[in-house]
Amino acid sequence: MVTTTAVAIRSAARWVPRRFPRTVWGRLWIMLLAAVAVSVAFGVATNLVLARQQNVVASLAADDGPASIDTARVHTALSDADQAAATSFLSQGAERLGGSGPIYQDKIKIATQGLAKVAAVTPAGGVSAEQVQAIEALIVVYIGLVDQAHANVDHGNLSVTYLAYASHLMHTSDTGILARVDQLAALDATQVARRGSTHWLSSAVIVAQFIGGMALITLLVGIQAFLARRFRRVLNPALCAATVLGIILLTLTSFQTAHTRNDIHDGVAALQGVIGAEMDMALLADDYGARARSLIAPQDVANALPSVGGGDAVDSLRVDRTAATMFAGATNAKRFSSLLDPVLRLDATEAERTAVSQANTAYREFTTIDQDMKVDASDTDADHTREAVLAPRTSRLLNAYQRTEDALGATAESTQRRFDTATHAAASKYWLGTGIPVLTGVVVLLLIIGVFPRLGEYR
Repeated sequence: MVTTTAVAIRSAARWVPRRFPRTVWGRLWIMLLAAVAVSVAFGVATNLVLARQQNVVASLAADDGPASIDTARVHTALSDADQAAATSFLSQGAERLGGSGPIYQDKIKIATQGLAKVAAVTPAGGVSAEQVQAIEALIVVYIGLVDQAHANVDHGNLSVTYLAYASHLMHTSDTGILARVDQLAALDATQVARRGSTHWLSSAVIVAQFIGGMALITLLVGIQAFLARRFRRVLNPALCAATVLGIILLTLTSFQTAHTRNDIHDGVAALQGVIGAEMDMALLADDYGARARSLIAPQDVANALPSVGGGDAVDSLRVDRTAATMFAGATNAKRFSSLLDPVLRLDATEAERTAVSQANTAYREFTTIDQDMKVDASDTDADHTREAVLAPRTSRLLNAYQRTEDALGATAESTQRRFDTATHAAASKYWLGTGIPVLTGVVVLLLIIGVFPRLGEYR
């Protein structure tokens, strides 16, 4: 019995490799198994690619994109707060004695809430988390300096000194509050760029999907042609249906990948537009704050500051009054305009182009008035004379500031909507998350239905 079984096994082993692939029945089996394997592999791979793409979309829409916008708005809010802290010293009477004012308080609140949002999507223990903690600590110190400035408002030089230290802490390169926010923004920008350039949305993935789908369709057509030749039947309804479903599956998945890729790129571009508008608002607030600090620090007070504590903070206050030139103003205008370039590259609507144009025009007017005020201030010594000369232009400067801010706000709001629309559109369509496994299963089932009866018939 054992000998007979062993002989049978050896005979089968010799027959299978030589005879099985050479028979019609064997070839049909091989083609069926290959088509099933390719169908399953294509379905699994496509579903994996779709899942990874949607993870990228979800991260950009819910985490990385909002974090980048929140960081930019933190920068803008802090610049606005510093500007409000300075301009509050230009108020008179009870309003001035009342402290830094509601605008300052609101902007500080917006900044701290924005940092809390950024921290919520930042992994604990990472570089971004450490930056957020450092910024929060420095804001506390900054608030204390501004409070001291207002507490000593009747002590002239001492009050201005505290304000100078606060502004220095806000604007110092590399270690200041805004510099640290910019470092945090750079980390956010790197993460957003990584999302936009992910290999799951690359041309190689699209090509690989197309090749896999064409391999499946080729096998299905090949089986159909083989059966038509061997069994004298031109059409196999089940295989025809499987081929049609394969074409539909390939078309939908290829279109979805290309569609997601384009929408992600649009979303990243819109995000750059939002951030550019926010950074321009911060630049505007910094310029206005510098002008306000120059108006509250007459030359005799600035000269007396070193004896009160002086140092770099006082030097930075003096720079606000004396170092800016017409060339510096032109440089700021050029930077201001370049930050809005991403908006114009978005195939901007007429309203968006108008808002950008209004922002650029109002900011040029703002810088022109600001430069004129710097010239007048440097040519006038007596405080009462300075106030008489500068007062009319101060109101014009404020008007240009408000018009620029309004135009930038409209631009930021419009590009924010573009970002939201693009990331929403990038989400999976056609129910492919469920559709791919279902369609793959139906293709395999139709393959079996179309081929198995022919196998039995041939045998």
